[in-house]
Amino acid sequence: MSRKYNIRWKQSDSDELRKAVKNFNAKITRLEKKNPDQKNALPEKISVRQMKELIDTRQDLKRELNSLRRFTERGAEELVDAPGNDYNLQLTKWQKNEMSRRVGVINRKRNKRLKEISQVEATSRGKKLGYKADAVGMGKADEVALKPMKAFTPKMTRKDLNKKFRNIMKESQSSYWNAKELQMLENFKQSILYNFAENDVTDIINAIDSMDFKEFYQTWQAEGGNFETAYPPDREQYEAYLEGLKATWIPNR
Repeated sequence: MSRKYNIRWKQSDSDELRKAVKNFNAKITRLEKKNPDQKNALPEKISVRQMKELIDTRQDLKRELNSLRRFTERGAEELVDAPGNDYNLQLTKWQKNEMSRRVGVINRKRNKRLKEISQVEATSRGKKLGYKADAVGMGKADEVALKPMKAFTPKMTRKDLNKKFRNIMKESQSSYWNAKELQMLENFKQSILYNFAENDVTDIINAIDSMDFKEFYQTWQAEGGNFETAYPPDREQYEAYLEGLKATWIPNR
């Protein structure tokens, strides 16, 4: 898991962001007053608090400042059709460009992660099976998360577009995949603790905690990319499942 450094907000940073947000919202207000019938085609206003919740690194700050400023440029407010939309949905040239640009970056990152998964050799209880993990499919969560994103869809409404834009902005941030990775790791540990007695899996949890995410993720994918969701129905199967987990996560015990 690549390390990202949280931004240390300076007063000058906050002032610069506040100014950019003010100018962004002010232009929306002017456009709403000038053409009330086009109000729904304009981007949503945003607050400084919302932007700060999104921004995690100085790289993020620079990206979002540039984005906000692009909207204040002449012509950015021009209305255009959403590509391939069945409902003649319109949006500003700025929002269309922002969504298309960011989705391109997002999909390149998703594709990179997909290629990394495709190189993982499948295992069963820690033993190599002689073929790649993706030959039998990946975990459902990754299949959904790494599927190429589409900025626009035929049935998209204005509400859908606003939601998609918020999601695109969120996934554009440097911390997005780090947060997803940490949550995935925590979910996996919780699934083990839910299905097995804590004393039986302490060593397994400690081993997982000692790994960096890349090592954990490769092992998890190699074993099929699924969570332990079903409690073993009897003691014999319980012991067999437990041994399988130990063989996978603490093979050298």
